[in-house]
Amino acid sequence: MTGEKPNLIQVTLTAGATQVSAVSQLVNSVTFQNNAGHACRIGDANVTATKGFSLASGSGASITFGPFAVNNVDLTEFYIFGTAGDVIDVLWF
Repeated sequence: MTGEKPNLIQVTLTAGATQVSAVSQLVNSVTFQNNAGHACRIGDANVTATKGFSLASGSGASITFGPFAVNNVDLTEFYIFGTAGDVIDVLWF
């Protein structure tokens, strides 16, 4: 990851699975941090309230995927399921 700049966005959850990005963005690694008051789940388009990686609520609760082989995972493939209105921080390289 030498020389790559970090990028940070905030994703506001809607009802159902919320796509992290509608714009294709190939990444080397991605970290999700939940500062909201409710737990959420991270996964693909099939993520639900009971399916996906659980991310606890509260400051500092985070999960990282990667590093992957040279920028071969697209942010459009990640979805978050949680409480509508909660905001999740997403940092990627």
